[in-house]
Amino acid sequence: MDHPASLLLDLPGLFLAVPAAALAPVEAALRRLGPDPAHPPPPPGAPHLLAEALEHLGRGLAEAGGFGEPQADLAAAALLAADQPVPGRATLAELEAEVLARLSITDPAPLQALALAVAGLRQERLRRAQRLGLAPPAPVLARKAGAGRRLASATAVFEALRGLVGNNPLFADFQQKAEEERRRMGRVNILIAGKTGVGKSTLVNAVFGDQVALTGMGRPVTQDIAWYEPPQLPLRLCDTKGLEMAEFSATLAALEAEIEKGNASGDFDQRLHILWLCISEPGARVEAGERAVVELCARHGIPALVILTKAIGPRAFEEVVRRELPAARAIVRVLAENWDDRPPFGLDALIQATERILPEARQAAFIAAQRVDVERKRKRAMKIAAGAAASAAGAAAVPIPLADAAGIFAINVGMVAGIAVAMGVSMDRDSMIAMAASLAGALATSAGGRMIAGQVLKLVPGIGSIAGGAITAAVAGSATYGLGYGFTEYLCRFHAAKGHMPAGDELREGFRKFWESWGEKEKAPPRG
Repeated sequence: MDHPASLLLDLPGLFLAVPAAALAPVEAALRRLGPDPAHPPPPPGAPHLLAEALEHLGRGLAEAGGFGEPQADLAAAALLAADQPVPGRATLAELEAEVLARLSITDPAPLQALALAVAGLRQERLRRAQRLGLAPPAPVLARKAGAGRRLASATAVFEALRGLVGNNPLFADFQQKAEEERRRMGRVNILIAGKTGVGKSTLVNAVFGDQVALTGMGRPVTQDIAWYEPPQLPLRLCDTKGLEMAEFSATLAALEAEIEKGNASGDFDQRLHILWLCISEPGARVEAGERAVVELCARHGIPALVILTKAIGPRAFEEVVRRELPAARAIVRVLAENWDDRPPFGLDALIQATERILPEARQAAFIAAQRVDVERKRKRAMKIAAGAAASAAGAAAVPIPLADAAGIFAINVGMVAGIAVAMGVSMDRDSMIAMAASLAGALATSAGGRMIAGQVLKLVPGIGSIAGGAITAAVAGSATYGLGYGFTEYLCRFHAAKGHMPAGDELREGFRKFWESWGEKEKAPPRG
């Protein structure tokens, strides 16, 4: 017959050996963890059902703990979640002694609270049995090779999430937030006018990228006007097909009809927001058609910006343009590509002038679409991160249990979607899946983030149950801002190295590698 005190090493025996009131901390911690809906916490006063629920939880933690015994794996997983070492070989009593010695009893996370409650009950009963000379024989348990590494490796978390995120609610939520951000930002509509050969396509490619060429893909309105709508950019370009002396009257008539059509729609996204009039500086001449298009736009309230392209000519021409086109809001000299030994210049000034002249409601769309001034993108992205951190901190002003963290997680989802839109990241399905996986993976591998992301990470066996704890304002704010700061920094560094924003697999894999070594996963947001 087994030693009677051996019953203390089994959860049913332990729970039946203590008063019902002593089980209250175990029940409370289990409810905070929010286990699998298929195995809800038992009703109070049912010690055998409580033991069954904890054993089910322990079996789910087997990969994280690695002993293959539910109670030992519960203790080991709690130690791992608190970044504490786990012995390679130990008895159950020795493991639980480590739990009591190493884990904080002040406001512990749910998993740690559960392990502490169980260990406290057992250790007290074992001490009594020892005093009576009834100490039970305890088998030595050995951890499996590699057990627990999953918690410490961002790579493993990202890989586990990769196959899940495309079909779960996180992706749908991210997609919805991204669409909301894109609708809020709207599109900027730029009228590109100028004579044939003035360099409009070269300029457009330099500002918005090689994929935005004014050739072959436009939607013709008339033989004089075509719209170009680059996929995934908050931008539309209206090209006038040239302002040649013999043809500008027909072009202007078609253009005015298009302007009036957009104004009559009542939709701000259908209106032209700014004129970019391109004049070749070496030509040193303002044509009648160029004067006419500026005057036409002025009559309809469209601000005009004159761009002196191929700016290798005399600076005096700028004053000529200023006199002959008094309605122009600004004049910028630009050399969009190398000319002999002269490097490009003036694109930064063009971005600044355009942002200044555009209606405020379309400035963000323009900054997101352009690729010249990444610092301007960064500033907008960091404002989004700071705002999200303030919202998350406000939501957690009073500590709330993990099960109620959905609001804070939604703020993080909206923040990442907003930063991606503001930075001009492609929002095709592959890229959005990559960003959703990056969001979940990043939160999974930071301490504060695990507390926020516990709901989503239940999809990954052995990780979701380990995340837990009460979310304070400081934790919510720093975890949110750290994620936004890190995501923005990654996008800026990628753009600096590659000349474009990442998309699809290069976004997912690139951000994973960046995040593994990123040292500010939790960063206090700026004050004020």
